[in-house]
Amino acid sequence: MVNKEHTYLQLNIPTIDSIRMNHMCKTLLENSKHCLLVGPTGTGKSVTISQLLKSKFDNDNWAYYMLGFSAQTTASQTETIIDGKMEKKRKGVYGPQYGKEGVIFVDDLNMP
Repeated sequence: MVNKEHTYLQLNIPTIDSIRMNHMCKTLLENSKHCLLVGPTGTGKSVTISQLLKSKFDNDNWAYYMLGFSAQTTASQTETIIDGKMEKKRKGVYGPQYGKEGVIFVDDLNMP
């Protein structure tokens, strides 16, 4: 069934590989393990992960944060962006909202 609220660019047709990748990433994140996806441009890595985070990790137990990098992004800017999205726990210690686990999604880690 077609959802008329979505545009053509928002369509995501699941394949066996995207389903497998989705399940692996979900399992890793739920078990507090890091996940790094690599592959050619245009294979749907960013779309798949952002949809997974919105559907499974945007709730009472989880908080997700998305960062987009560019060639001009510095380490200082990255720290400022992450700290700005977190709650200050005590001096120099930041984290997600109280009672939540946090997931940081870094899109396009292709930096010089």
